[in-house]
Amino acid sequence: MKRHLLSYLALASLMLFVFSCETSKSKKLSPEEKDSVVVYQKALGDSLQKAWTFMMEDDDAKLSDLKRLIQEMEYSYQYDSLVLDTLKQELENLKAIRYDQVTVAISENIDNYDIATNTLINRVISFAYSQPAFNQYTLMAELEADILAANERVLYYRIEHDRWAKRYNAYTEENKSVFEERNPELLQKKPLFELPQ
Repeated sequence: MKRHLLSYLALASLMLFVFSCETSKSKKLSPEEKDSVVVYQKALGDSLQKAWTFMMEDDDAKLSDLKRLIQEMEYSYQYDSLVLDTLKQELENLKAIRYDQVTVAISENIDNYDIATNTLINRVISFAYSQPAFNQYTLMAELEADILAANERVLYYRIEHDRWAKRYNAYTEENKSVFEERNPELLQKKPLFELPQ
């Protein structure tokens, strides 16, 4: 986690240094300056992709910890197999409904995933606490702490994602004429977690 954050901050600092000069809307741009506009947009897109990747990796780790916590309850040999089978199935269903970089544009997808995630986390942790062997298996408590910490980081990652997406979108809008000339596909805006105001 720390390694990812440091790598991300280093990339962001480097980008801010290298691309610190903004293009002027009023002056006519040379072909080289237009190239720079396209390159800078790509750099913003790369930073946005990095933010998305970190967020998904953290979410994957959280789901993996949930799976591991369920497995730890199985190892204790004091569990209700019907409940555990249901929790396993819910975990698989959760992976299937997770949003991606396209479906994130539909706020209902995010809400559905968040509700299902929080419900499952609460059910798994409550069931773990109900196990007589919970205190004997210290890994269960460690997994619980990791799951809850990851769930608290969700908002941070989404804010970071949206910060880069807003910069990308604003820069694209500011240089609309360049992208219309070079490649109209580059005009496509990036979706945000934040609801439109």
